[in-house]
This record gives sequence, C-alpha cells and structure tokens, in this order.
Amino acid sequence: MTPEIQWGLLACGRSGQTQIDVDQSCGSEELLALEISNPNWSVRFHIPATDTVRELARFLRPKGEETLIVGAFDGTPVEIRRDHTDAERFLVVIGQGCARVEFIITGQQQVSDLSKALSQAAEDLK
Repeated sequence: MTPEIQWGLLACGRSGQTQIDVDQSCGSEELLALEISNPNWSVRFHIPATDTVRELARFLRPKGEETLIVGAFDGTPVEIRRDHTDAERFLVVIGQGCARVEFIITGQQQVSDLSKALSQAAEDLK
C-alpha cells in the first residue's frame, strides 16, 4: 500500500466566496496542487508549476484564448474553457466526450472573485 502524500499550504487567496489554495507535497517529489472552492463546488488537481496560477488569472481577462490546460486530475487533463456565447462564463472541464465533469464559473462577480483570489495566491508565490 502506497503511503498517503502529505501536503503543506504554499499560497492562498480569497475574494468573496471564492477560495484558492496552492499546496506543495512534503516529500522529495515536490508536487503542486491547486484547489478552487466556492459555496457550490470545490475541485483540487495537480498543476505543473507555480506560474500556472498567474496564467489562469490572466486567462480570465476578457477576450483571450479559448482554452487553457492548467493541470491534471489523476492523469486526466484539467482544462479551463471560455464560453464563446457568454463572456462571463467559464468552465473547468475534467475529461472528454461523455466521460467528463464540468464546474461552471458564471457571472461578473464569480469571475471577478476567482481572478482576484488567483492574483492573491500568485502574489504569495513570488
């Protein structure tokens, strides 16, 4: 049986009801995890580098790329998608086709809160 990985908080940010935590494993591997939490859902996944937090904050600005791969959930890519029909709607997508789950970030307030929380966490990582 593989021992459970121990984690420590590396950075955090909060705005409104949105919380961002960036954790680092306490072992030789130095893995990174990003957790996005709000009152309706929470998702935690591996990220490749601390720069990912800043990249995600920039991605949420109006008129940008359509998609951004931000990490992996048990080996499955985690993608942030901009809704091309609604500028104030983003999806956190894990999986593909009919085998996927989507977490919705919608409305100016939710998008703003997520962006601010990510920016705060990115400042902690400097």
